[in-house]
Amino acid sequence: MTTRSAPARVRAQPHRLSNGAGADSEKSESSLITPQLSAEETAAAQQQTNQSLSIAEKNLQSARGKRLNAAQIDLVSKIRGFLKDAR
Repeated sequence: MTTRSAPARVRAQPHRLSNGAGADSEKSESSLITPQLSAEETAAAQQQTNQSLSIAEKNLQSARGKRLNAAQIDLVSKIRGFLKDAR
């Protein structure tokens, strides 16, 4: 059985706008949250993501050839969709 630790938390900081002219045109951008990660944090997050995806794929492989009930089949389908989107 494979255990998985929780992924590292990413700290996000919202964009800040000045109170000067043009703030209205940038208002939609003010609601965006963008992570401020160092190169090391980005590499670590990418490595953790790849590791998590690999574990999920291995777990799906272990279910191949086994008889699954309807709920399990649905879950496998959702996991495959998630993995496809994540890649």
